[in-house]
Amino acid sequence: MTTKAKSKAKESPQIEKARNKIKQQLEEAEKRINPQALAEMALLIQQQISRHKPDRVSLKTKQVTHQPLFDENKHPAKTESRFVNRLLKDLQHPKKSKPKNNLEGRIKSINN
Repeated sequence: MTTKAKSKAKESPQIEKARNKIKQQLEEAEKRINPQALAEMALLIQQQISRHKPDRVSLKTKQVTHQPLFDENKHPAKTESRFVNRLLKDLQHPKKSKPKNNLEGRIKSINN
């Protein structure tokens, strides 16, 4: 038995053009990434962070909400959603289900 390797179909001109365009874009992007560009970007990020320093809120000294989200992981924060509160209440206090109506005694056989 001989096995023949299937040859790939020739790419259409549109696919070839798109592939070349993507290769060119990647090469241009790689040229722009160099140690100098990375250092400049790091400096820019540091400047932006320091520029907004006065506007930042210290989470260590100020609570995020009117009540703390967690009090040292003893109790979770209170939920404000009515839907979630209703689900939580149903889970904590399940409703007693009514006994199912049995058909016993209500169905009479055809022979009677």
